[in-house]
Amino acid sequence: MASLVEETYIKTTQLFAIKGRQTRAMINSGSHYSKLVSEAMNSGQQESNTHIVNKLNRHNHTFIVTETQSPLQTPRPPGRFRVMLQSQKCDCGEYQAKHLPCSHVMAACKSVNVDPMNYVPPLCTLQHILHVYDNSFGLLSHESMWQEYEGDQWGPD
Repeated sequence: MASLVEETYIKTTQLFAIKGRQTRAMINSGSHYSKLVSEAMNSGQQESNTHIVNKLNRHNHTFIVTETQSPLQTPRPPGRFRVMLQSQKCDCGEYQAKHLPCSHVMAACKSVNVDPMNYVPPLCTLQHILHVYDNSFGLLSHESMWQEYEGDQWGPD
């Protein structure tokens, strides 16, 4: 069991080092967001071009967004969704689930000249991701130095 723990620890340490270097390289090349976030935002921007936006209040916080075409990602008929920018919600549920602006939020933002990237949480930035990978792992001491485990004992049946 100790060798399994040690091997997992070493592999995790190596993975953090690799991912940290990759994230640093992306930042150095001028990127602010991961490829996954950038692709999702680009796809949403394209899809938002087919939406019709109606403002429901004068403060530009609530909208009804009507799709004119079936969504690219989901095989369903076009729908109508309420977007509430101030509370960061859309009735489609995608925004709340993925924590990235859906095409409806992007269409609402575009209608009031607001950058939808303002609604991408800081957790999605490469800088934040780099802080995760910056955590270093201490050296794993030899098994003979480990404290004795006093919890439940598990074994094969």
